[in-house]
Amino acid sequence: MVVVEEVPESIANGSFAVHELLGSGCFGKVHRATDEEGREVAIKFEDMLEGFLIREVEVLRKVQHAGPAQGFARLLYTGVEQGLRCLVMDRLGSSLLQHFKLAEGRFTVTTMVLIAEQVLRCLEHLHSAGFVHRDIKPENFLTGTGDRLHHISLTDFGLAVPYCDGKVHLPRAEASAFCGSFRYASTGTHQLKTQSRRDDLEAVGYMLVYLATGSLPWAKVAGKNWEARNRRVLEMKETISADELTADLPDSFAEYIEAVRELEFTDRPDYAALVQFFQEEKLNLASNGPIEDHGVEWAAGAPFPSGPAPIERRQNIWQPDDSLTARHRSLRRVKEKTKRTLHKLGARCLPHVGSARVAACAGA
Repeated sequence: MVVVEEVPESIANGSFAVHELLGSGCFGKVHRATDEEGREVAIKFEDMLEGFLIREVEVLRKVQHAGPAQGFARLLYTGVEQGLRCLVMDRLGSSLLQHFKLAEGRFTVTTMVLIAEQVLRCLEHLHSAGFVHRDIKPENFLTGTGDRLHHISLTDFGLAVPYCDGKVHLPRAEASAFCGSFRYASTGTHQLKTQSRRDDLEAVGYMLVYLATGSLPWAKVAGKNWEARNRRVLEMKETISADELTADLPDSFAEYIEAVRELEFTDRPDYAALVQFFQEEKLNLASNGPIEDHGVEWAAGAPFPSGPAPIERRQNIWQPDDSLTARHRSLRRVKEKTKRTLHKLGARCLPHVGSARVAACAGA
């Protein structure tokens, strides 16, 4: 890693004024900045010898090729300034890990099902662009600010890689190195194999359990060296059942983990079905009224001057390996699941399934 020592006072011909350091990592540094109208943004800087921001820009451009995407910071500018590669994006808020610590090391089930839905939609969108993240952890999911305080965005794509060549899924192969976090990595990652969509989704399962319970059985496993520790963590992840891992949580968590563990390397995940596990749990929790998207713990008591910004829910996000037949089949499945969900809500009217937001007229 090449250390970034000094950054310019402004970039893009004065369009963005650079302020204090927000954080640093293997990619370089992140600074707070403001645009010409005084709006806050974030700027990432890295040395030209590094290449993390090259991949990050590539991913953000593909994800946002049709415009801003829910769950991703907008890419505002990228270039080279005073010998440093830089990337300007929306300024986001705190990470899920920061909120988790403020919640005394455990989120409520209500907060968790709301987190799960947004996290899975972020990954569905990323995977539709042909990339896997490979570094799933609470630090890489940032919440919004202001009226978007309850929004969750996936960040840090420096380790993302393509999982397909056009419409053809790449085969499983030996990985050049371990990539991810010991706490959340999939079993395939511990086996030093290349990663696919299922590996991101398995890592999400472990992350959700950790945020809901405050611990994972392998979190404090040690070893005399890296190989020994990796082997012990792998053995624990391979042998523990989904029911054991989620013993103190609602069934939806075990059902999710079982579903993603059953996926083969090249399988196309059914994201709608995975989200449905947590949507059904949300319905079970709604005995005292519907649970709103802004019902997460860190947004409790927030002023929301203009009201909580709605979360966009795209119904059909095609994956690179979807055939036309599969797309039609997926649309039918979405329609059927929407009908079932609305029926559970006691809906009296069924809106058009293709709309960005599903609105139901619920009766007593």
